[in-house]
Amino acid sequence: MAAATVVPTDRELKVMDFSSSDTQHLIREAEANDAADRASTVMGALKKYKKAEFWAMFLSTSLIMEGYGVVIVRLYYEDGPLRLSKDYDVLHGMVFAAIFIVFYAPSLSVLSFGESMCGIPWGVFQTLSTNYASEVVPTVLRPYVTAYICMCWGAGILLSSGVVRAMVGVSGDLGQRLPFALQWVWPLPLLVVGYLAPESPWNAIRRGNIEDATKSLGRLRQDTSDMDLQVARAVAYIKYTTELERAETANASYLECFRGVNLRQTEINCVVWVAQILCGNAILGYSVLFLKQAGFSEVQAFNVNISLSACYIIGGIICWFLFPHFGRATIYMSGMTVMFFILVVIGGLGCTVVNKQLAIGILLVFSTLCKMITIGPVCYPIVAETPSGQLRYKIVSIGRFVYNLTGLFHNSVTPRMLSPIEFVLVRDYPAEAKEQAVVQVETVRA
Repeated sequence: MAAATVVPTDRELKVMDFSSSDTQHLIREAEANDAADRASTVMGALKKYKKAEFWAMFLSTSLIMEGYGVVIVRLYYEDGPLRLSKDYDVLHGMVFAAIFIVFYAPSLSVLSFGESMCGIPWGVFQTLSTNYASEVVPTVLRPYVTAYICMCWGAGILLSSGVVRAMVGVSGDLGQRLPFALQWVWPLPLLVVGYLAPESPWNAIRRGNIEDATKSLGRLRQDTSDMDLQVARAVAYIKYTTELERAETANASYLECFRGVNLRQTEINCVVWVAQILCGNAILGYSVLFLKQAGFSEVQAFNVNISLSACYIIGGIICWFLFPHFGRATIYMSGMTVMFFILVVIGGLGCTVVNKQLAIGILLVFSTLCKMITIGPVCYPIVAETPSGQLRYKIVSIGRFVYNLTGLFHNSVTPRMLSPIEFVLVRDYPAEAKEQAVVQVETVRA
């Protein structure tokens, strides 16, 4: 495929001297690299960029611990005396020192504080892993590597589901503290990998460090006879693209993300992130509580929850095979449509009182699989590819910030919606009346 002709804007013409020989040489090298990138096949790129795939995927495994930590507390929501109050919902994150707080937490307020302290690094991991993966691999591999990030989330959720299921028969504090203690496994190996990983060449050039970018590009590809030429062309392409974007967004601040075409990119990023929660499948964070409310026993609820978590891995693999044949928006919107009808059916089944457990369980598994084939993994290529390189970190950060704000609302409302009475009774409602209401609800269910 021929490289597209570069048509600079008036602002770019003022900033860059397109008549100079150096600029003309830079453009020729950039076009040669772009043409080679467009001509790459998936199998060819897999062989050529094995090192880039390794580093991108290895750093993305930091999301396994985030997926584990975010869900582990929610799985303890239940109707028994040890249930966590919905008034102390958990913020996201993990950091080595903060695990001591959640492990030794004597009360729900201390647990909430510890999880809040964990949330700061997790937000960094989520944002940087997406950006890093999109910048170190060629375009043809970008959807596969970024979709792998979603699979890492799923691996963490699956791991947490298995751990909590294993703790069902463990009595005492050990059954509640051990799942938190397992979080100590992650920080040290990830610290070593993060130290050894090559710098993103795009980030190095944005900071004006051409030497680091050249070294990184050499580390991210296989040794070939013409590797020096390929690296030089890749540097020229990144430098030229960065200069064009810098000319358009000179001294860019976060306000630049809300102006002109950048506003459209920011809107897409925010909506794609938020739809992960508002699609309805975010209830899976409380799937054990939901399944118990639907009539499953405790053991059955945990078993079904493991099946739901496994869909994250299976769906991500299936999604890889859809990328060559369908566009990102087509996959994304198809998944949203199918999930809408499934959730309507599940809601309708809630109106019945007998023989609904099996149907709800099957539909939940199917809905989760649908999400993880479509909107789950496809979200990451969209948010990574939509922004310009100069504003990518800012726009992805804004999108993730909006996602977390939506998550706060979801984490506050969803547990109350799943409660028999708390969604309709105010906080200062008499305790005796609440107890009587619970008895009446349980009587109706029976």
